[in-house]
Amino acid sequence: MHAIAELLIFGLAPLLFGGLVMPQDVADDETTISGEVTARDGTSLPNGAILTVQLAGLSPSDGDEPIVARQTMLVADHVPLNFEMTFDRTAIQPNVNYALQAQVTLNGEILFANESPARFDPVSPGPLSLTLVKSSA
Repeated sequence: MHAIAELLIFGLAPLLFGGLVMPQDVADDETTISGEVTARDGTSLPNGAILTVQLAGLSPSDGDEPIVARQTMLVADHVPLNFEMTFDRTAIQPNVNYALQAQVTLNGEILFANESPARFDPVSPGPLSLTLVKSSA
């Protein structure tokens, strides 16, 4: 009987108590952004190019912008291209503005990009649409 009491006190009790104080699942802190990317005026994007969409903080200076999420995919022969990214809400910093940036590159050269970063509210993300224009570079 003494062995059963020890098992309950020292074996099962910590397991049960530990389950109560464990942090919430990481998935509870994740948010998914989804949307589509199109090209202005129905311009087709070149097959084999790479589309990169990223959620980044907007820096007031020319400093590094913190990238919160990024998705890269091969461009197919059709637009719009759908994207979906998951990010950790705990990475969002108060008093920082965030935006979605998209670009299409081929052999390292930027062919298309959104004209200006699309402002984004990470607290209430909804379906988004980004329009790319030909790069002037």
